[in-house]
Amino acid sequence: VDRAAMITGTAIAPGDRVLGLPSSGLHTNGYSLARRIFFEHCGWDVTHQVDEHAATIGDVLLEPHRCYWPAIRLALQRKLPIRGIAHITGGGWYDNLARILPAAVDAVLQPAQTSVPPIFRLLEEHGNVDTAEMYRVFNMGIGMMWVVPPSGVANAVAIAGAAGVAAIDIGVITDGTGAVRLTGIDDTAAAAG
Repeated sequence: VDRAAMITGTAIAPGDRVLGLPSSGLHTNGYSLARRIFFEHCGWDVTHQVDEHAATIGDVLLEPHRCYWPAIRLALQRKLPIRGIAHITGGGWYDNLARILPAAVDAVLQPAQTSVPPIFRLLEEHGNVDTAEMYRVFNMGIGMMWVVPPSGVANAVAIAGAAGVAAIDIGVITDGTGAVRLTGIDDTAAAAG
């Protein structure tokens, strides 16, 4: 990629919005913990049916990773001013978004704006995992985050939608110290983790 066209996060500024792009499941992170909870702690096998799903736990865990490239490609083609992109993998919401934040800003995210897929609620409940830790380990239904200026939100949502991804406005960039905070969640331990 041309160095001048790289999306590095350095242009992220207070007032920018954070959009969440839904995941299709666990994607590429948290499988060690999921296996320990479901197969060791619960004693399930891959054929175990769960009430929240029509499929087996094996099918749910092996749901293919959503590809975000069509949405990113369309955003680049239409010159959407994306100031930052975070792929929500290991490290969940906290670590992945923090990696692209400049040192003088924070991201304040609102998990209540999203719909958490049942697989994550099963992990939280059966593994007795703290909610903040869930957002530190898993994508919790958001597989990618885009940071855009406020004037670009509607266009970003439309572009992602045209690529088959329903983007959701889940937060704002504020003055800060490079931290990610989740409203409504006691994330003191997770943020320090």
